[in-house]
Amino acid sequence: MDFLADMLVGTAWAQEAAPAAMAGGGLAAQLFSFLPIVLIFVIFYFLIIKPQNDAAKAHGKVLEALKRGDAVLTNGGVFGVVEKVVDKLVLVQINAEDQVVVAKDAIARVLGEEEAKAVLKLRDAPEAAPVVKRR
Repeated sequence: MDFLADMLVGTAWAQEAAPAAMAGGGLAAQLFSFLPIVLIFVIFYFLIIKPQNDAAKAHGKVLEALKRGDAVLTNGGVFGVVEKVVDKLVLVQINAEDQVVVAKDAIARVLGEEEAKAVLKLRDAPEAAPVVKRR
């Protein structure tokens, strides 16, 4: 029976007493124990939280500067050209006949000049129009 108890539980060894400075739980010991948590928070702040906040601020500035004629990409993947901006809504021309109203927050990004030219060229090409067969 002793063999089975030793195999399952094992032998408990007494741990050495903590040094006097740590045993009393002094201020230095408490600060030292919180140091890893503080370091992890600082690392998370600079690697995750701050860059995300900076990107959100930059995106907000882009949305505030949105104006007629800007080529945009929506969160839904639709390319278009801004026709009108009213408060939190944007009228986006997606082809020669169609316009959609989207929330300003649904604009993923404003396209650069080269991207805008490529999108407009593709959008206005006759072969870009879908072929609909009617019966």
